[in-house]
Amino acid sequence: MSPRLIDVDGVAVGRPDDYFNPDLGAGLRVVVGGLPTPLLIDGIRTRILKALGVDTAIASAPAPVVDVVSDGPLLIITVTAFTNAGNRLDISRALGG
Repeated sequence: MSPRLIDVDGVAVGRPDDYFNPDLGAGLRVVVGGLPTPLLIDGIRTRILKALGVDTAIASAPAPVVDVVSDGPLLIITVTAFTNAGNRLDISRALGG
């Protein structure tokens, strides 16, 4: 799903994750508050990997790793990726609560 949340007619129906870069992001705003089911967790992982896959600064090898863990009402998301310059990125965020 596009971070811009565009309907079938091309009309924006939601806000992008980043106003200054509306085509970037995983569109996680739409899943915040959802029940942490295995389907939701897989969907979050898929959205993040898709966003990383189109980011020209992120290396495809080694492949980025996304870990999503449910901790009660919180989802802990940890991402490990490498830039094309070889720098390692380790990002961890909590959603929900």
